[in-house]
Parts: sequence; structure tokens; C-alpha cells
Amino acid sequence: MRRHFVSVFLLTLALTISGSLVANAQGTKGGEDPQQAGEPPAVTIDNDYIRVSADDDGQFVIGTTGGDPGLPTDDNKRLLYGYPDEIWSSFATVRVIVDGQTRDIRLLDQVPVEGPIRQGNAIITTWLVDGIRVTQRLELAFNVYTNREDTIRIQYTLTNTAGTSHAAGVRSMLDIAIGRVGPVVEGDGAPYFVPGAGNLTHEAEFTGNIPAIWKAFESLTFDPASTKGQGILVGPGATPPDRLVLARWGRFEQEDGIRFHPWDYTVNPAAGLTLDSAVAMYWNPRDLAPGASRTVTTFYGLAGPGGGQAWIDAPVTLQCPDLTFSATHWVANTGDEPFTGGSSTITLPGELEIVDGPATQSLGAIEPGAARSATWILRPLSDAQGDFSYSVASEFETGSEPLTAESSVHVPVCTTPTPPTPTPTRVVTPAGPTPTPVPPAEVPEANTLILLASGLGALAGYAQLRRRARGSEDGAAK
Repeated sequence: MRRHFVSVFLLTLALTISGSLVANAQGTKGGEDPQQAGEPPAVTIDNDYIRVSADDDGQFVIGTTGGDPGLPTDDNKRLLYGYPDEIWSSFATVRVIVDGQTRDIRLLDQVPVEGPIRQGNAIITTWLVDGIRVTQRLELAFNVYTNREDTIRIQYTLTNTAGTSHAAGVRSMLDIAIGRVGPVVEGDGAPYFVPGAGNLTHEAEFTGNIPAIWKAFESLTFDPASTKGQGILVGPGATPPDRLVLARWGRFEQEDGIRFHPWDYTVNPAAGLTLDSAVAMYWNPRDLAPGASRTVTTFYGLAGPGGGQAWIDAPVTLQCPDLTFSATHWVANTGDEPFTGGSSTITLPGELEIVDGPATQSLGAIEPGAARSATWILRPLSDAQGDFSYSVASEFETGSEPLTAESSVHVPVCTTPTPPTPTPTRVVTPAGPTPTPVPPAEVPEANTLILLASGLGALAGYAQLRRRARGSEDGAAK
């Protein structure tokens, strides 16, 4: 009996330790802090497509509800790690510079002074750090790439509440995980697609010429039926970051990761992203006078159609007043042989035009498992309105038959607002003494003028006779 009890005890202990190790490796993925088990949502907003939830500290997760109505396979999928109810691995950092001294403050470590609270379709949280009031606004937003409200507006407003000038900036780090909900970390290292750079499986950074979007697939073979996440960096309502970084998140199997660095991070081009990855957008510090504010905005949510061997990433609807947009044609080599000598040519209807550059662009060689892209900046003609389709065809010297992708865009009517009619200014005369009215001069009637002229003539004759008589008297006297 005693031997049986010892055996049961040892078996139970082994199972407990094993379960703990599995949960640590697969669930929290960090394994260094009890907080990494995640916190439940305190506030949630959602619609038929997407959901964002924040915990008591203001950190958040994003995932799908119904997802793309045309894809039954992307319902209730995560877009950030921890979705739907374990919130901790994505966080923002505020950099504050005062009198030459720099501090990097992770909002993950701060207690909000207000919120999170729900206001309409937004979750608002406010912190106060080193004289800077930080307001985070998470809001359901319209997506020009899908024509649906299936992306989240992520916005930070920094306000200087101190009496002296402060410089302040913000870094938003998102722990990307595309795919099914559960303890196994699948989709936690999905490949990234960045226009102009191709599909990236190693760390990379972008400064200066920031791409319009970045995209991540649940599927390692870019299956168009899989869940796809997309960040929008440039376009209506977005504030292009000063720096975009694709990096290792910092899972326990990885030697380093961006989560260990509140702000500064050196990209290692040899470090892979396929195990666990993150995206960080940097808006560098700028001087803020007392009472001054700055607001930065980015978007993350569902992507538009795409995947397979060839597709186009571009807005499907435009928004006034700026109707210029970028269209990126992707070609993915999902086979076993390389594509060589590739080029892509865009064909536009008469209502659309290329802003700059040739209609045909080189793709070069595409190795198996890789993808390349060509991007055009387009705009509608001034009198264009309605829906317009266009296509891109790719040809290769070897490795692939011609590939074609199509897309369409809706061009709205943009009206120039009529300036308001100025209201006449009423002139008010100050009160004072009432002036005495001066009567107008009387004008004599015609008969009076005739009589007056006759009298003047008689007086003139009489005066002439008097002068003559006086002259005669003066002569006699001499």
C-alpha cells in the first residue's frame, strides 16, 4: 500500500511539472514573470468583423469575430498574441527628454490616471509620465483596403503638462500572432510582406521611405483562404512613423528580442522571424512647449483579398481630398523551381493614371518560397468618379507561365466646400450730443431772378450817370 502511494505521488508530481513546463512553453511563451500569464479584458469593443480588448492597465489585444465575410476560415482568430483574454505582450513606450536627460517609460509598467473607459466605439486610457499626459485611443475604424470597418485605429496623444519645454515620442510594439486561438503558439512567426522589400523572414527596418502597409499571413504558403493581418502606415488618417522595425519578440528560445529593449533596438539581419515576431513603429521625440500636444496614429486589423501566386494590395475605395494611392502587385513562388527574368506591367483604364514611373517594372528572380513586388503610385483624372478596374500581368523567362491579378477602386465625388458668405459688419456710432440741423439754402424762383436782374441793371446805369456828372464838376473847378 505504501509503495503504491509513493508511486501515485511521484506520477502526480511528474504530471504537474510536465504540465507546468508545457503551459510555460506554449502558453505564456516568456517564462519569466507571473504577469506574463496575461490579464483578462476590462473593456471590449467589437463589431461583426473585429474586436479589441484592453485590460486594467490599458494594454490590449486584437482579433477577429466574423472576420472577412467571404472567408469562413478566419472567424474568431487572433491578430495579436494573447487574444482573446490574456493581455500583456504588446505594449507602448514613451521617450521623454528634459534638460538633456532621456527616460524611456513602458506604459506596461505604469498605472493609468484614467481609464480604460469606453466612449462610443473607442477605448480610452490616460497615463501621466514625467510631465507628459499620454492618451491612448483604440477605435473601430473604416478600412480602405476592404471597404469595411475591420481595422483598429491605434492613436497616441502626448501633451506637455509641465511648465517647461519637453521632448516626447512614442513607440508602439505589437506582438503579431496570426491564426487560431489556443495555447500553442502557431502563427506567432508568420512571414511579413512589405512593398518594395518582398516577403521577409529575418529582422529588418525601414526609415525615410516608409511603406504604405505591412502584411502578415497565417499560412506559410500564403493561402488566400487563411487569416491575414495588415498594418496601415501611410494613407487617410495615418501618421507615417519615423522608423518601422520587424524584429524577434523575445521568446525564451530566442537569444534576444525587442521586448527586452524599451526603445533602442539594433536590428540583426541574420535573426529569423519565423519563431516569434513583432512589429514596432517609432515616432521620434519632438519638442513640446508647455501645454502643446502631438498626436500619432496607425492602423492594424484585417487585410484585403490576397494570397496564392499573384495578387494586388491596394485600396478598394478612396477618400477625399487626396485621391492618390499606391497599388502593389505581388508574385509568390510557391513551386520548387526559381522564377527568372520577371517583370510586371500594369494596365489602367482611361480614368486612372500613373503619377510617376514606367508601366513595366522588373521583378528579377524569385526563389522557391519567396515573393517579389512592384508598386505604382496612381490617381484618378480630375473628372473621374465611379468604380474602375485595372490589372497587372507578370511574365518570366523561366519557371512560370504568365500570371495576372486584377483589382478595382471606387473614386468618390470630391466637392470643394463653398466658402461661407461673409456677414456684413454693423457699424455702431457712439452716443453723443445731437447736432443742430442746418436748413438747406433756399433757391429763388425764376420771376424773382428776373426782377433781381432788372434792378441790378438800373443800379448800374445810375452809377454810370453819377460818375459822368462828377467828372464835369471836377473839370469846371480846374
